[in-house]
Amino acid sequence: MKNRDFKIANQIFITLITAIIGGILFSFLHIPVPWLLGPMIAVLISTNILKLKLIWPRTIRNRDDHCRLYDWPVDDSICLA
Repeated sequence: MKNRDFKIANQIFITLITAIIGGILFSFLHIPVPWLLGPMIAVLISTNILKLKLIWPRTIRNRDDHCRLYDWPVDDSICLA
């Protein structure tokens, strides 16, 4: 069980590092929206070309509605603008 947990944690860590490197690279290259496009492209290249097995926990990926409580002032101000 501990070996499996270590393997999952290692894959999550590699995914995080890959995404950060992609964001930094796109930022240095002055590509628009570097912290959105950089991680997406870096993970895409890692999984499709390098054939790495990268994972990201579902609890981080999919936020529930009760976690979005802090968004309502921003959402309302955009609607009023």
